Order: sequence, then C-alpha cells, then structure tokens
Amino acid sequence: MQTRSHRHVRLALDSKLAPYLTVILLASMQLTGCSVVKGIFKAGVWVGVLGVFAVIGLVVYGISKLGSRS
Repeated sequence: MQTRSHRHVRLALDSKLAPYLTVILLASMQLTGCSVVKGIFKAGVWVGVLGVFAVIGLVVYGISKLGSRS
C-alpha cells in the first residue's frame, strides 16, 4: 500500500526527472574519473588566472584614481 506522498514522488520522477537522470547516467558512464578531474583543474586554473588579472586591474585602477584625486 502506497501513501499519497510516495505516489507523488514516483509520478514526479517518472515524468520530469527521467530524461535528466538518463543524461547524467550516460555521461557518468562515458567519463572516467581522471578526465573529469583533469577538466575541473583545467577550468580552475583559467578561473584563477582571470581572477589574478582582475585583482591586478582593480589595484591599478584604484591607485590611478587615488593619484589623480590630489
């Protein structure tokens, strides 16, 4: 005997999440752990490089504004 909440959960999983779960399952089967980690670190390096340039740019901008103010 199923309760009302179990029926709603099963219906939601059947109708809305099935395509997403299928894609996630297939992607996880195709990607090895090492390639996933490699991609994460590769993206992380570029985010770090862009972050450093952004901080340097903000520092230079701030110094130039302070210098021109006086």
